[in-house]
Amino acid sequence: MSDKPRILVADDEPVAQLFATTALEAGGFEPVIANDGQEAVEMFSDVRPDVVVLDVMMPRMNGFEACEKIRTAAGSMDLPILMLTSRDDVASVSRAYEAGATDFLAKGSSYRLLTERVRFILRDRDNRRALRINRDRLAAVQSMARIGHWELSHEGSNIDVSDVVSDILGGEAVTSRGLPGLRDALAIEDRGALDYCIAQWQRDGESFRLDCQLLGGAHIHVHAASRLGSDPTGRLTLAVQDVTMLREAQQEAERLTLHDALTGLPNRMSLLTSLGAILSGRRRVSPMAVLGIHVRGPERILESAGQAGANRAISTAARRIMRTAGPEVVAGRVLSHLGGGDFALVLPDCDSTYAAAAIAEEILTALNPPVEGAHWSVNLASRIGIAFWPQDESEAETLLDASQATAAKLPEEGGSAYGFFTPEILARARRRLEVEADMHGALRRGEFRLVYQPRVHLADLSTRGAEALIRWTHPRLGNIPPLEFIAVAEESGLILEIGDWILNQACGEAARWRREQGRELNVSVNVSSRQLAQPRMLLSTVQDALSRHGLPPETLEIELTESMIIHAGPDLLEVLQVLRDLGISIALDDFGTGYSSLSYLRTLPVDCVKIDRAFVSDLGDDRGAEGVLDAILAVAGALGLRTVAEGIETEAQYRMLAQRGCLEGQGYLFAKPLEPAGFMERLATRQQAALTGTG
Repeated sequence: MSDKPRILVADDEPVAQLFATTALEAGGFEPVIANDGQEAVEMFSDVRPDVVVLDVMMPRMNGFEACEKIRTAAGSMDLPILMLTSRDDVASVSRAYEAGATDFLAKGSSYRLLTERVRFILRDRDNRRALRINRDRLAAVQSMARIGHWELSHEGSNIDVSDVVSDILGGEAVTSRGLPGLRDALAIEDRGALDYCIAQWQRDGESFRLDCQLLGGAHIHVHAASRLGSDPTGRLTLAVQDVTMLREAQQEAERLTLHDALTGLPNRMSLLTSLGAILSGRRRVSPMAVLGIHVRGPERILESAGQAGANRAISTAARRIMRTAGPEVVAGRVLSHLGGGDFALVLPDCDSTYAAAAIAEEILTALNPPVEGAHWSVNLASRIGIAFWPQDESEAETLLDASQATAAKLPEEGGSAYGFFTPEILARARRRLEVEADMHGALRRGEFRLVYQPRVHLADLSTRGAEALIRWTHPRLGNIPPLEFIAVAEESGLILEIGDWILNQACGEAARWRREQGRELNVSVNVSSRQLAQPRMLLSTVQDALSRHGLPPETLEIELTESMIIHAGPDLLEVLQVLRDLGISIALDDFGTGYSSLSYLRTLPVDCVKIDRAFVSDLGDDRGAEGVLDAILAVAGALGLRTVAEGIETEAQYRMLAQRGCLEGQGYLFAKPLEPAGFMERLATRQQAALTGTG
């Protein structure tokens, strides 16, 4: 199908048809010829022309009649129709326009002129179409945006007003009155502002913007600009927009910025603003308290009941605190949800430690009942830290930090508790943040290293291997204890990267022992709960480390604690079994301190139990400790598990363990954790002693 503009030409004269066809084809058009008006009407629907050219005088149906009929056809509203009239026939020209013609051309004119006239009216049609489309789009956008125009005279009477404006202001009865109608539609308190702006415009022609409210409650924005137009005194053109929804959205955005979406309580930013305002106008002789509340239930229920369960626990905690000690109880108090299970309660009315302790006890009592779901129940074990202004901290943010740090410092064992801030608490909290910040990149900077605590066979005191222990030498803080930085690494997630590094370093060191000592020496590596939470990744890391260093799997032992696997899912149990099938030993660390029972141990894929130092340290001094040790060894023996005693420091402890059949042991009696070179030296010395018969 041709993409040329199609021109339907109706003329009963063959010569005229020939000239029209030749001229239009030369001009790049596709002419279609009808022999009279009747034929043109009949052909119109099929041809769908871009322009119709009609001779006035034709048999059967003249050009005027044909024009009228074509105009009634569907899709012909903006169709250009060109009428060919006699040169001086003014009456025919008028009749042509009445019939619906777009333009006329005197018959007998140059056919080149016909081509240019067709080209002109097509361009004009395209422009009008584009204008109409743009107007329609503008009207649609204005309707959706609830914005309309209103043109007024200098005196304030109507010149033109859009339907949207009438709809916004309450109908034509309002807009028909001009500026007085607008003024009366406004809330009383906003009318003065409009009067002032209008007076400024009438005097100086000054444009203005105005945000105001209607009597019905809707909010509008008025933007006014002056233009002369045909009125020498000037016209006022108003853009009137209904911004009610926009205002509500802004208010909601502001609310969400300052409030927690789950509980509806103020968030940390809002709390600090409120607390700062309270402190700024408070005399230093009037102390007040801030409570940092940490609820542990949500984080415990997250794994089993998911986010919905955690959200329910958080919402329940918020309601209980609010009803017990929040602003619903005493006006002026501020309760905030800081995220997760953390809340803060500002108590401007609390000026003594006794009063603060009483409120903390009330909150803990309110939080004590469990929260229950469809298939779960969780206790909201809580810790509350209490800090006072101005004696503890004088600024809003540091005061809040002090209360939270105090809550974090309280022991998790023993259920709910509260405590008061001391300067040492905040110092420890700040050090923790410093340790976490500096831990990023510590591996890359080479600040971590491994030391090895020998494990000896208690029957002959031969070294069978070692437990790999991580140490961190900070360039500024010195040696940071593992108990301090391991917990930080666990909470921050950095333990995953550190754990992978420990496995690779330990496997590499164990491979070197085998090469240089010519005998099998085992290495034991602790894994974290974070690593166990991703069992497939742990399996891959272990296999990669063994393969990279050419270390036999039976040389490696993985240590984990009872608390890590008490709720082990099928994926973790499956991976542990795969590790055992490869020949890797699985050891249960700190055995006896958690959930140990015969039925429990039978279900776990473990090969070895490590007796916690707590059961070793009292041997020789406490007959009860000996009984516990006998029970542990009996359970392990019944299940065929190897036993390793930790923390052996005296010869009496060693002999008691050896006599009772404990297989291996480690502790300061035999050696402290050694640097790799020191461990190699110990191995070489003991090997030489054995060879010479002096060991």
